[in-house]
Amino acid sequence: MLADKLSPENWMYGMRWKEIKYHKGMQVIWACTFAGGALATWYFFRLCFRAPDVSWRHAANPQPWERMPQTVQYKFYSPHIDFKKRGLYPDAGRPDIDLRPH
Repeated sequence: MLADKLSPENWMYGMRWKEIKYHKGMQVIWACTFAGGALATWYFFRLCFRAPDVSWRHAANPQPWERMPQTVQYKFYSPHIDFKKRGLYPDAGRPDIDLRPH
């Protein structure tokens, strides 16, 4: 019967708190699993609300990446670039190689 297979007596070792409480290796595994899940959830919501290519209001702003201000940092981590000083686009001295309209 399915109910007998899903009963707590048939769970694998390390799935109950009373077993995890005394097993240091399982505590580390569970801590890493929960930390990884929390970081993945945080990063998912960060992408949903801060990425330039996500549009929640298609009628008001169908292409949000075209209206981004120059000083917005949308990259996750860029240690050498200060976007408040430099802006998003390359310096004026570099040749324009992309097809953005001017």
